[in-house]
Amino acid sequence: MTRRSAQERQMSTKIDMKRYTIDDVMLTEPCIGWTRERVTALFAAHKTVAVTLPQILRCAELLDDDALWIVSGLSDRRTRVLLGVLAAEQVEDLMPPASRACLEVCRRWLDGKADDAELAAVAETAAETAEETAAEARAEACSAAMWAAWASAVRAVWASEAACSAACSAAVIRELWLVALEAS
Repeated sequence: MTRRSAQERQMSTKIDMKRYTIDDVMLTEPCIGWTRERVTALFAAHKTVAVTLPQILRCAELLDDDALWIVSGLSDRRTRVLLGVLAAEQVEDLMPPASRACLEVCRRWLDGKADDAELAAVAETAAETAEETAAEARAEACSAAMWAAWASAVRAVWASEAACSAACSAAVIRELWLVALEAS
């Protein structure tokens, strides 16, 4: 696999720094408890009427899962795939070959060199791999010693990264997304 040059990385990781309003957040149909009043208070606490994705990720008042959910709801498909790729690249050296292949298709899609059907196929394969790995992890954790449970958990993380999903800690992904957005 070839590493991308700094120029290629910069071009393919460009993220629109659109500013999102309270109305934008409410259109994502937040969970119960995230009323318009609560979102308005959150914006007011930051003395703003519109926020960017990095500002949402940096917001200490949001739980990690809430921050990721809001960013996922506000961002377009390309941004979500890009954030997944950037997070997965942090552990790429730990990923099995099948997961790296999924990651490469995501990169090619971002560069316009793979189509939606190819991306959908790799996403389906990655999801199946993650489900199989999770099932194996559950079975091994029930019957094996601590070492087997640890090894299964590692395999589950690899599969989830291949799927560019949030299976690893939301806090870690939140930080990786923030680093990626600030670097673009």
